[in-house]
Amino acid sequence: MGVRKSLILSTIEFNSKSDAKSFFKEMLQRYEVGEKVSNADAVHLEALLQLHTEHKDKVGSGVDYFQVMKSQYGTPCFCIVRADGSSDDFSYGHCITPKK
Repeated sequence: MGVRKSLILSTIEFNSKSDAKSFFKEMLQRYEVGEKVSNADAVHLEALLQLHTEHKDKVGSGVDYFQVMKSQYGTPCFCIVRADGSSDDFSYGHCITPKK
């Protein structure tokens, strides 16, 4: 049986990575494609994004806001809209459990 690993962000703490995935999955499901993420949820997404292996590239000129978009696979995902107007999607799952 595996050991549960906690996940600590600057804004929230989870007892396990599974709890973190559930939290962000539920957050994603609260929004329609094209909808802007609330400021209350955005603070957690910014903290989560710090864990992304391509954080600097994803943030680019800085995060203006987050929204929900369709991924290349047709499923909803979070999207960063940067200060310069460009955008990029990211996977909350990749942030929680980065692929090597």
